[in-house]
Amino acid sequence: MVKEISTSVTEVFGQSGIAGLESRDDILAVLQQIKNILAELAGLYYVVGQIAPGTTFTLVHDYDGIAEWMTGRWRMKDPVVRDSIAACRLREMDRGLRISFHHQRGHQAVSYNEFARYNARADALATQATTSPTEK
Repeated sequence: MVKEISTSVTEVFGQSGIAGLESRDDILAVLQQIKNILAELAGLYYVVGQIAPGTTFTLVHDYDGIAEWMTGRWRMKDPVVRDSIAACRLREMDRGLRISFHHQRGHQAVSYNEFARYNARADALATQATTSPTEK
C-alpha cells in the first residue's frame, strides 16, 4: 500500500525534542546547512513514528546515509544528524520495529522499477516544497 502525505521538515521535527531542532528557526537554520540530509532524516523520523508497532518493513531510500547511520556503519560527525539518528533508533526500539533497507539510486528512469517511480515522485514533491513561497 502506498500512502502519500503532505508535511514539511519543520512539521516533522517541530515537536521532536531533538537537540538543535527545538524551534522553527533552528530547523530552518539547519536546513540551510544540510538541506537534503535533514529532509531524508525527517522522512525516516516520520516513518518510524507512524508505522504500526511490531512491523517488519523495508525502508527504501536514495541517500546511503540513512541505512549506513541506522546500522552503525557510518560515523556521524554532525551533532544534529547524530541526535536525529539516535531519536530514530529509539523509536525503532520502543516500537519493536524491524527495518531492512533498500537503496534506490536517485534520478533513475521511472520505467526501471516501482521504487524508481516512487523516488521520482518523492523528489518532485520535495522540489515543489522547496520552491513554494512559504514554508509550513
